[in-house]
Amino acid sequence: TGTNGDRFVTPLTFDNASKWNTKEDKYINKVAGENIPSYSAIAVVGNQAFKYDNRNALHQFNFYGFATNSPNIGSECIIKMDGELTLPLWGLTPNTHYLVGNTGNLVSTVSAMNEYTKVVAYAVTSDTIRIINDYTTIKNN
Repeated sequence: TGTNGDRFVTPLTFDNASKWNTKEDKYINKVAGENIPSYSAIAVVGNQAFKYDNRNALHQFNFYGFATNSPNIGSECIIKMDGELTLPLWGLTPNTHYLVGNTGNLVSTVSAMNEYTKVVAYAVTSDTIRIINDYTTIKNN
């Protein structure tokens, strides 16, 4: 028919491209500014990783993802920025959005005044979250 279906982007090649069906998870490495337990929510401030603290104004807009290792202060923190993260026996409630607490932990509600409310994850199962980076952070007054 005079068309070239394997050299240019056409509706056929675009729909059939296997790379559109998969996505690599994104990681970033930062120096830990404190000792950080694995699976903690991470804020990056001054190019260093810290456990996200929902009471710290410097952390308010600096959520990056979750630590996949347990770095000590001054060592490398590996932060998973998107995708899913699994921790056996995490004990989450499936189909629930989770906020971050004051020690980088996941919480289902924030009730104290002057704490930032930041949705960071969605529980896919009791052991697996989907990382959420695009929710707006608000402050409880």
